[in-house]
Amino acid sequence: MPGKLTHLDEEGRSVRSLSGRTSATSLVALVTLLGVAQGVACSGDARDEWQPSADRPRLLGASFVESPEAPLSGTLKVTVDRPASLTIAVVAADASGHRLEIASSRASTEHEIPVIGLRSARSYALTVTAADARGTSSDAVVVQRLTPPLPADFPPLRVVASQPSRSGLTLFPVSRWKGYGVDRWGYVIAVDAAGEVVWYASTRSTVADVQRGARGQIRFMFDERGVAELSPLGKLERALLAEGPRRDPSSVEAGVVPVAVDTIHHDVIELPNGHWLALATESRTITPTQCPTYDKTYEVVGDVVVELDPASGAVLGKVSMFDLLDPCRRVDTAFKSAFWAPVYGAGSADWTHANAVFYDPSRNAVLVSLRHQDWVVAYRYAADAGGPAGSLLYRFGADGDFSLGGDGALFPYHQHAARVLPDGHLSLFDNGNTRPGTDDTNLAMLPASRAVEYELSMSGPRSTWKATQVWQYGAGEVRQVDTSTGKPFDVGYYAPVVGDAVYTPDGTVLITEGALMSPANGFVLDPAVKKSARVVEVERRGEPRVVLDLRVEDPASTGYQSYLVYRATRVPSLLPPGSVTVKVTAP
Repeated sequence: MPGKLTHLDEEGRSVRSLSGRTSATSLVALVTLLGVAQGVACSGDARDEWQPSADRPRLLGASFVESPEAPLSGTLKVTVDRPASLTIAVVAADASGHRLEIASSRASTEHEIPVIGLRSARSYALTVTAADARGTSSDAVVVQRLTPPLPADFPPLRVVASQPSRSGLTLFPVSRWKGYGVDRWGYVIAVDAAGEVVWYASTRSTVADVQRGARGQIRFMFDERGVAELSPLGKLERALLAEGPRRDPSSVEAGVVPVAVDTIHHDVIELPNGHWLALATESRTITPTQCPTYDKTYEVVGDVVVELDPASGAVLGKVSMFDLLDPCRRVDTAFKSAFWAPVYGAGSADWTHANAVFYDPSRNAVLVSLRHQDWVVAYRYAADAGGPAGSLLYRFGADGDFSLGGDGALFPYHQHAARVLPDGHLSLFDNGNTRPGTDDTNLAMLPASRAVEYELSMSGPRSTWKATQVWQYGAGEVRQVDTSTGKPFDVGYYAPVVGDAVYTPDGTVLITEGALMSPANGFVLDPAVKKSARVVEVERRGEPRVVLDLRVEDPASTGYQSYLVYRATRVPSLLPPGSVTVKVTAP
């Protein structure tokens, strides 16, 4: 026996029915019967006389509430006349066939379902049905949802290649390139397998690493001073901010948790115990007497790995690179960088410039990527039979603890994103700056950036340790123009700053070439040098076939804006764990 299919707008008002009638007098939605209701006699066209059977769940109301902080997302509020679970089919009205299937197994009369994964500027129909403990289903309510267009200042994204069969979402930050200093602009963005934007939030700050936490929160670094967490609907849940070298807690904004460190920068990770490991800095005055390699006295900035209680901001422990390494060892091309001048003053020296921290529980190790040492160092997280907590395990890189083997093997230079893979291999993004035999100022001799993987053998005495390069992706070629001759030629992709290489559950490697420059041999701080980003995903084994190529680049040749992407990561979903399940059934 057919009944009415009622369509509701986002506030739950009835806007259209298949019978052509409209009603705005009730949030009760009478919809197409999925079968003959028990105890209801009918014959012929009885649509106007039909009433739902008391033996079936009834949907009493449904409305959609947009999230102002994450405008493509929102909450579907549903009322049922008895405890019931829900299923929601979300279908775009355009030719894309974009479809999500959402299921909430929690039996309740009041539901608030997060809806995340819709594309911009689309009309969607959300068809809701309820099922009680007996498995008896209700009739359906359809809620209409029109998503907004992307903001006018949204960074330009261009999909060059995409394989829609990939799983999950690609999550990444975008900042404008302003050189050293703070910019009150930034976005955290998620794209689906087709490269379409399905989630975004404005950070109103420069933004570095972005990760999804254990509770489903979206955690990001901002302004080299702090870390913030957003809910999946974009609401600010927590923010920790470094007090700075003057230790003035009163300067920290109200509602923000102060942390007694000079900076919190580049990377923070969540430990199994719920604590955070974060990169911070400290400075020490070092004279030529202490270090004969120094031409004068410097205020030297070195990195500190701190373990934090994220709830209180308390520093629970720390390991300083000054205590782990020899501060007289310098990489002069970057030592005098002005990166930390806004914090420590003009003339401060950027000795280590850490950009990644990683915890390897199976080896009781913490890895730190030190860009300005061209090393990845590892130390003991906790005391064990081999030594005390915080003691050095190894230094990987040129002049470190390993000899190097493998076809075409090269040590990394000015690297980012060091991590240990499940098989024990070391992976990282090798920016390539200062690699011997290259010249940043000569297009014909530019370094090439790459994702690379090494197998480390640490059996026997330290003098016999060996690293074997087992995989790399050198990231194709890009056309450049020799400004002296006007003639084009091809060089490898070169991203002198930021970058990432992360392995996905699909067996691919997601690579972030976060700051490509044009011309590629320009000075990175020169505003006339255009910066853009490329997120590329390749097969890890066999031929490195590209399955995603996403560009963040202003198409203008003059008057352009430069953009930077610190890292990209793959997440299964942005929904809180265990809340609801979502299946994407069409591109």
